[in-house]
Amino acid sequence: MGKVGSKLNDITNANANVTGYNPEFDYRSKNLRRLKEAFKALKASLAKAMSNMESTPQHLKEVGNGYSGVAAFLNYSAGGGSATRRDSTGIEMTGSTPNVKAAAAGESGAATPVAPPPARVDRELATESLQASKRFCEAMEALSTRVYPKYGPTMLSKVISEVDNMIALNARVMSQGKATADCMSKYVNARKSAAARERTISKKGKDVTADETHTRLVNDRDTKERVYQRELARFDDQYDDMMAETQKFAAESTEVFLDSVVGYYREVVETIDYTDTPARSKTRSRSVPHNGDLMGGESHEPMSNGLGGSPKPSVKTV
Repeated sequence: MGKVGSKLNDITNANANVTGYNPEFDYRSKNLRRLKEAFKALKASLAKAMSNMESTPQHLKEVGNGYSGVAAFLNYSAGGGSATRRDSTGIEMTGSTPNVKAAAAGESGAATPVAPPPARVDRELATESLQASKRFCEAMEALSTRVYPKYGPTMLSKVISEVDNMIALNARVMSQGKATADCMSKYVNARKSAAARERTISKKGKDVTADETHTRLVNDRDTKERVYQRELARFDDQYDDMMAETQKFAAESTEVFLDSVVGYYREVVETIDYTDTPARSKTRSRSVPHNGDLMGGESHEPMSNGLGGSPKPSVKTV
């Protein structure tokens, strides 16, 4: 554990002889430790969330590249209705030329070639799908350089940096807690010394007020008590201020974080919705504005769904 943790251990462990003397102080000292760990966990989670946000377009682009590979395979490898074929005699023919008498005229007794059956793969649809996947990848590439820079710096300056400030504030209060615990320990020990001297004198039947050693120990005890009470008051004030700052931080930074996340992913969703995605896709957002709002105010009919379906008819909402 670092220096801050060592300071807290001094509060809770090194002064075990005074544990229980001030239960409220003990509770607050331990609470600082828990709060420190909570801030560290929050910072790690925020950093991970921001990293995921920044990499989202790239991950989506990789998915688009995967679909492009599949579409390219269909586009270049599958037989189409107009693809060149060979009949059983090895003579080339195409699906668009069912009459192949010129090719078969030189062979006597050869069976009349039959036109190939209709293709099972639609080449036109395969081409459309490939183009749509490429457009999707290009859109995600643009997102990675355009959108995150709008939100990342805000989250860094108003959320992550504020967490660091709270961790630093926590360390200062813990340092004051250590000073308070040291003063408490000195006071408790001085009080024990004065009490022990008083018992010794009483057993001898002597006047306590006339004993110089007892008087000196009592003065030392009272001095240390005043110092302890002063440091305790400082600690309590700093602790209360920190709790108030923690509440303020939680409210303000949460709002900034959520606003940034919503704004960022809204732009991602809108880009996906209107980058030639299937018009009837179940993932199509229902809350985003009409595509005319994203294209300069001019309304446009949806594009082909890229899967052979018809464009989704526009429906006027009331």
